Amino acid sequence: MNLSVPQRDELPFAVTDVLNLMASENYQLNNFEKAKTFTEKILELDPDNALAKNNLIFFQQKLDSLKDSDDKVQNKKSSSRQLSGSERLCARRSTKK
Repeated sequence: MNLSVPQRDELPFAVTDVLNLMASENYQLNNFEKAKTFTEKILELDPDNALAKNNLIFFQQKLDSLKDSDDKVQNKKSSSRQLSGSERLCARRSTKK
C-alpha cells in the first residue's frame, strides 16, 4: 500500500490496524508465516507498536515449534526406515542358513 503521508492521515482507520487484522486472520488460519509478515510490516510503519512486537515473538515461537515438530517426525520416519532395512537384512541372513 503506497499512500502518501497526507493520504494516510485522511484514512478513518490506521493502516497498522488493518495489517493487525490481516495478521490475526492468518494466525486463525494457521498461516503463521503470513501472520509474521504482516506483523513485520506493522513494525516498519510503527516500530514502537507493543502489540506487534509481542505478536512477532509469538508468531516466531509458533514457527519454531512447528519446525521442531517437523524435524522430530522426519527423524522418526528416518529411524523407522533404517530399522526396517536392518530387519530385512537380518531376515535374509536367517533364510540363507
